[in-house]
Amino acid sequence: MPMQRNEAVTYLKELLAVCHEMSPQAVSFEKPKNSATVGYIVHIKGEIYDSDKQAVRDVARRQRLAVKEDRSEVVVYKPE
Repeated sequence: MPMQRNEAVTYLKELLAVCHEMSPQAVSFEKPKNSATVGYIVHIKGEIYDSDKQAVRDVARRQRLAVKEDRSEVVVYKPE
């Protein structure tokens, strides 16, 4: 389930405040490609440090969001 725009922006602000070394260009919020619903998901592209991955999970947990990871990206979204 996608986040509202303000939820995605709030998540990005908090994440970038915690992860000082993460490039802002590596993080974006996008509309889901396979969704008919309105909203956004957060993509973190490229390989990131394990400590940054933990921060991604921690910030998501505080905002009641879910995280999906693979080798080349991390996706943060609002669970149903």
